[in-house]
Amino acid sequence: MNYKTQQYILQLDRQYEKVKQVEDDEIKSMLTKFLCVRTSGLLENYIKSRIGDYTQGRVPKEVNRYISQKFKDITNLKCNRLKDVLDSFSNEWSEEFLTYIEEHEQQKNSIESLITNRHNIAHGQNVGMSFSILEQYYEDVKAVITKLETIIR
Repeated sequence: MNYKTQQYILQLDRQYEKVKQVEDDEIKSMLTKFLCVRTSGLLENYIKSRIGDYTQGRVPKEVNRYISQKFKDITNLKCNRLKDVLDSFSNEWSEEFLTYIEEHEQQKNSIESLITNRHNIAHGQNVGMSFSILEQYYEDVKAVITKLETIIR
């Protein structure tokens, strides 16, 4: 896992620990929404930086620039979209991810719910997500990133 992703995770870990200590329910709810957005950003930022790391030095600089631009604004990485991103590089990556995510239903559900909640938060809709549920989503996202590290090689 690259340095940028490691730092993002360390920062999120500290933020989760701080929110865990908040006793005011309304403030904790607002901070949970903030962490939902940041946690979905972890997956998006990981994919961008991992693909960039993978292509760096393997392809001509023009191709690397094209790939970086193409993935610069990638969002809403639900499992199918993530599978499609992987498939655009390698059928093996896509197949390995699909097999993994189908065997890990909770992780799949966590990613799907995380992205849906982030979308609802961004559009001002109410979400019924507790901090403890978000913590599970976060752990599941980290597990998926760990698996993606073994897939993107």
